[in-house]
Amino acid sequence: KMDCPDVNGVSPCEGPPGTKVKIWGDNLGIGPGDVTSIRICGKECVDSVEWISNRKIVCETGDHTGRGRIIITTLSGGEGTCSVYFTGMEPSAPQSPRVNPNQESNKWIEEDWNLFEDLGSGNQVMLLDSLPKKQMDPLGIMKKGTSRRMSEENIRQLCPNGSGNLLADNFNPVMYLLENHCTTNFNQLRIGLENLKREVETISQSPAEFIRDNLDSFIQCFDTLSDVNELLIRNETETETGSITDKVEDLLRDTTMHADALFQGLIQRKMKADATRNTLTVLQRYRFLFNLPRSIEKNIKNGEYEIVTNDYERAKSLFAGTKVKVFAKVLEEVESQVSKLRNELRKQLLQNPSTLEDQKRLIKYLLDLDYLGDPAWECIVQMNVWILDLLFQCKKHYQQTGDSELLEVPTFGHGHARTLSNLSSTSGGSHTPPVRVHAKTPNNDSDMKSGADQNKPRRILFIEQLIDITNRSLPNFWKLGQAYFNRSLFTTMLSENQDNIISENTSSRGGDFDNMVMEITEIYTDMVNAALFHDAFDHLPEDRVKKLGDWKPFEDNLSEVSGAWLPLCVRNIRTCLSSLQSLHLPKEPLSLIQQLAANVRMLCSDTLFLRTTKDIELLHEREDWQVQDEEGSVITSLPVLFESIVVDVLLTLKEIVIENHPGETEAHREPLLEAAVDHFQGLLEDFARCLDHLAFQAEGEESDHPVGMSRQETVISTLSEDTLNKPSQEERLLLILSNSNYTRNHVTITLFDCFINHGYPECHDVIQEFLGLLEELDMKVFKEYISMKMDPLDQLIIPGMNGGYFNWTTDSTPIGIRSYIKEILIYLVHVHAEVYSISSHMTKRVLSELLQLLTNKILTELQQIESFSKNGKLHAYIEVKCLEETLKLYINEGARSNFESLYKILKGSENTHMKRVRDIFQEFNEKTQFQFKCFQPIKM
Repeated sequence: KMDCPDVNGVSPCEGPPGTKVKIWGDNLGIGPGDVTSIRICGKECVDSVEWISNRKIVCETGDHTGRGRIIITTLSGGEGTCSVYFTGMEPSAPQSPRVNPNQESNKWIEEDWNLFEDLGSGNQVMLLDSLPKKQMDPLGIMKKGTSRRMSEENIRQLCPNGSGNLLADNFNPVMYLLENHCTTNFNQLRIGLENLKREVETISQSPAEFIRDNLDSFIQCFDTLSDVNELLIRNETETETGSITDKVEDLLRDTTMHADALFQGLIQRKMKADATRNTLTVLQRYRFLFNLPRSIEKNIKNGEYEIVTNDYERAKSLFAGTKVKVFAKVLEEVESQVSKLRNELRKQLLQNPSTLEDQKRLIKYLLDLDYLGDPAWECIVQMNVWILDLLFQCKKHYQQTGDSELLEVPTFGHGHARTLSNLSSTSGGSHTPPVRVHAKTPNNDSDMKSGADQNKPRRILFIEQLIDITNRSLPNFWKLGQAYFNRSLFTTMLSENQDNIISENTSSRGGDFDNMVMEITEIYTDMVNAALFHDAFDHLPEDRVKKLGDWKPFEDNLSEVSGAWLPLCVRNIRTCLSSLQSLHLPKEPLSLIQQLAANVRMLCSDTLFLRTTKDIELLHEREDWQVQDEEGSVITSLPVLFESIVVDVLLTLKEIVIENHPGETEAHREPLLEAAVDHFQGLLEDFARCLDHLAFQAEGEESDHPVGMSRQETVISTLSEDTLNKPSQEERLLLILSNSNYTRNHVTITLFDCFINHGYPECHDVIQEFLGLLEELDMKVFKEYISMKMDPLDQLIIPGMNGGYFNWTTDSTPIGIRSYIKEILIYLVHVHAEVYSISSHMTKRVLSELLQLLTNKILTELQQIESFSKNGKLHAYIEVKCLEETLKLYINEGARSNFESLYKILKGSENTHMKRVRDIFQEFNEKTQFQFKCFQPIKM
């Protein structure tokens, strides 16, 4: 809000109703619509108001008489004050013929007009009272009643700083023409131009030419002066009382003495009033300077530094170098306040943290206040010290004394279980439960904040703090430096001295600033490396090691660091790298941060792969032998669990290994991909070893069940759910075979597709080697299972063929199938049920192999018999034929060859007692058609 209007001048100061008066003062409104009321002697005159400026208004007086004040009311300032009066007169009253010497003058003189300066300079000056009513027309074309003026508001808009007064210093010919000849046509103006040229030629004549042209006038003046001189000489010679000039001089002296005696008091009062008026005028004119100390103090307290700098600059431009003592004293007080402000602003500038905009603003204020020096460079140096101090304070806060070892870095490119076992042994031998890395990795800030920070390892908190300090401060520091060197930091006009200092610094300090950025980057990367790598200092120059000071190991458990937290570290470091990459840092510090990101990526990849290897190596401890149906095969949870673990780690490491973020190059990615292939191969090999370990566990290591069964147990046992929950060794081997087969046909394909689809390199050789390992394991386990199943058959064959005092030279005719053949078939029914309940596609493979071994065993026994009777051969033929007919679905090439060899030994017996043989087979089939139905092909 503006100050209230103040009227301090009016012209004329008296007149009848309708008199057009000019009113001067301060804060007379900000526009025509801002003036709401003008009361002259109590009468409203706002209807006729013509607003010129905030110091001048023109209006017509109302119908009033008597003496009164002029009160102006505006919207922006409210009701105003007045220090002059206007006298309203009757319409017919004559003007006052004379003015009392003590009466106030009704003429207004502009404050910027100095009569005495004009008199001293010899300029032509006219008092307002002595100005002619009609200003002469230098063009000589103005006709009375024909000139029409433009409104003063429009003229001021066209010529705001000019004057139409011919005697004014700021005379503007355009404004003169607008005021006096706005309607004059062009031809008349041309005539006026010719008149003006003639006047100028006349004035520019030489003195000799002027005298020649006015010789008659000079002669007349000379004659007149001669006559006056003769009269004066005659008067002096004829008069006894003296010369007339002496008399006039005496009269004037007497008059002066009487006037002084009469008006001495009045004159003294007038001089005192003039002095007071002059003092008030000076105070009013220079009130800005006298109010400046209080104004600066108020604005400093309110933080309005922009106003302070503007006022200080204005005061310097107006009063710098003044010899007026009072002005110099005020300026000295102002300078003292500004000096204190400079110190305070410098203190604020050197305080951190601070935004770039705040730093720019403070630097501008200091430069505007004539700060001696380069505040911007001082800010850069202090900010560098502050950032380094933050990094070392972070180190001091998180490091503690102790003997905690640093994280072992595995050899890049080898992800086998042996390496992990070595790493585990250094941690005290305690086993960390298997972790699904992908599921437990903190993936956002909310996950991290959900657990208290005290649950994080100290080295992780330390690294996070280092990253946060660098990510928050280094970009601002770099932007400040760039703004300094490209001079966009300076938004104000610099003095010559300031410009010289700053120009010298910007041209010579570039290397110093690059060294500051490099030092911050080195400290940051060296501290992070030292927190994660035991050999971080081995290849560092000695000066960089000394900068870090005493380095103490962390006391936290390394197993916590190597698990879920390393991916978070990688993510934060890469975010920091992306942020700094966008700043276009110099190559050297940026390469340090890029190498740090690559090192931590490799560490995270190796560590997570090794933890996964450990989980897979210990999968046998998690085998509960609970079966489930997957893709038509009965398997345990082991293959699915293995697949899930590997897929999880591949997904987790996809972002770390495969994807390059801004600032990372392909050269950083290649070693990671090579190591990933090796680690992937190690995971597959470890699972094959896990299956092998389960298949051939030492007796009593995990199961209390007997390896084999007695003959009676073999006949009566069945596969129940309880048996599957606690499988026998034979059932365990079958489950291992099924798991191996499912892994080969399904899990391997899934893992290979996942590996390739997520951007990992092709690894066909790795897959082929893994399939070869599974094939070897399958043959090994299958051979063991067949061996275990053949033991009961061996126990049935030899006693059965020769038991009961049976003699191959007997003459007795066969009356049926002997019991040992039935026991063999019943045992094979049990094997069929056992295999079929786990994996139907393995029944033919198992029974074919058992049938081949069985026939080979029978062939071996028959080959050892020295002689057969006809009935003996018939017995053997019936038994062999029974096996062949019952198990014909499982005859392979080896079994077929054995059957052919058996028939060669028993040749000729097939034609003996044919009817009896057919009856025996018919009776056997009728009795066992349901028992051995499992050996018959399934009819669809």
